[in-house]
Amino acid sequence: MERSGLSRRERACTAGLLALGLAALARLGLLVSAPPSAAPSAWPRVRLDPSRASAAELGLLPGLGPSRVAALLAERERRGGFRAAEDLLRVPGIGPRTLEQLAPLLEFPSSAP
Repeated sequence: MERSGLSRRERACTAGLLALGLAALARLGLLVSAPPSAAPSAWPRVRLDPSRASAAELGLLPGLGPSRVAALLAERERRGGFRAAEDLLRVPGIGPRTLEQLAPLLEFPSSAP
């Protein structure tokens, strides 16, 4: 039986490795991000669609380190995307306080992913 694509575990491992690589680049100063204490108002007026954003883009959001980015990508893959900010509460490690930080930086197009 021929396999098509990666298994769930392989996708999760790939997302985790990508997130760790991004964290390493950020530590080396090759990626620019605001310090964790920066208020969302200090961030650029760019809004991301978490159903379509890359791991690199998600990793630049406040409160989303490598493990949370990997969890978000896994949940996005499992559920097929996010329709509202509250859907992010299904992601392990994202609670009400993190969602409060993220909500002003996210957009959810009216068309479902």
